[in-house]
Amino acid sequence: MIKILMFVTGGIIALLLYLQYQQIISVNMARLEGLSAFILTSMASPFDKMSQIGDVTSLGIPLTASMTAGFTVGFMKS
Repeated sequence: MIKILMFVTGGIIALLLYLQYQQIISVNMARLEGLSAFILTSMASPFDKMSQIGDVTSLGIPLTASMTAGFTVGFMKS
């Protein structure tokens, strides 16, 4: 889904730049750059929080062992 969204966004930006090259429209590049930087930082902030959560879970608690136990119990009951 993200790949499709990035492809469409890139296509729109390429179209805007082409129309600017043909002098049909005028694109404020500083504003476009600021908007893209804002979008990228807002998309990256959840991943920063996920890495902080990953630091908390790596306190010696074996996550894979608990997941394996959960799957085993789940398959045994079904």
